[in-house]
Amino acid sequence: MSATEHTPAPMPAALGLLLGHPVGCGGLMALMFSLQLWLPQLSFVTARPGLALIVVLLCMTLNFITPALAAVAALGGGVLFAVQSAAVATLLVFLLPDSNPALLAVFAIGYVLVPAVAANGLLSAEGMRRSSDVLLVVLAAIATIGMIILTQQHPEGVQHWLLQLLAPLFEQLQRGPNAIPPEAAQGVKALLGWTLPGMFLLSLWLMWGVNLAIARTFGRHYGFYQGDPRSTLEYQPSLWSAWAFLISLAMANLFSGDMQYLGVTLALLLGGVMAVNGISVVHLWLRSRGLLPVIVMMYVMLMFWTMIIFPFMILGLIDVWKNFRASIQPANE
Repeated sequence: MSATEHTPAPMPAALGLLLGHPVGCGGLMALMFSLQLWLPQLSFVTARPGLALIVVLLCMTLNFITPALAAVAALGGGVLFAVQSAAVATLLVFLLPDSNPALLAVFAIGYVLVPAVAANGLLSAEGMRRSSDVLLVVLAAIATIGMIILTQQHPEGVQHWLLQLLAPLFEQLQRGPNAIPPEAAQGVKALLGWTLPGMFLLSLWLMWGVNLAIARTFGRHYGFYQGDPRSTLEYQPSLWSAWAFLISLAMANLFSGDMQYLGVTLALLLGGVMAVNGISVVHLWLRSRGLLPVIVMMYVMLMFWTMIIFPFMILGLIDVWKNFRASIQPANE
């Protein structure tokens, strides 16, 4: 199964001029990232509620796809061009009036460097797998290093510290006419205490993955993408990530304290990756049989019945060894 061939479209001259130089590309990155910091605050926007909503949504969308532009820079211009563009963008963000070291680090690492490095991985034969491996290694390092630092700062435990941060929010939710019952609030608080870090890391993996897919589509449309040609549905996690998932499950069940918490966090991240793999396998199998309505039903069920994710997770884990895709024939064969 391979991606559909098509004739590349010519890139508009203005867009080519903008993206063809590190100053233009880096400036566009900084603009897309920073618009939400200042544009919604302008008086002519705040005076018009309807316009303000549109502006906020536009700024959020541009901020979300900023990593895709960093990936486009790496795919179209190479590593050196991406680094130069990143340097320009980071300098411009540094010059913002509300800039601070935390904002600068988030932008430079999360919005530019990580997606650029991951995009460079797409250029290999197993590009999607290598690119995902880069993201997973970065996220696992963030989880491990962050856990070590927080353990030193909060000897009572990282989970306890997180629950303390969540306490004011849940106290507020239990006040007023629409207050949440105390038992329900405690249950949700406990669930978030266990799952919030892992779900946050999984959200980052999905966000970066979506941006890389956007960059691949953009590169294919204009004919400069020369990397892994396969469909995104054919992504299969590496063997090491499957073993890491099993090890993290063992950590979550055999240890206690912060080691257990780290195991739960990594298990949620890697389990989500396995679930995505399982969903892709089922999607391909259903599509090969022309069962498009069932595909729609599957995604609707995933939206409203979260427990159904577990069979997909198990299927995705087994697929790492069995490779079910090899036996799935395209619908037109």
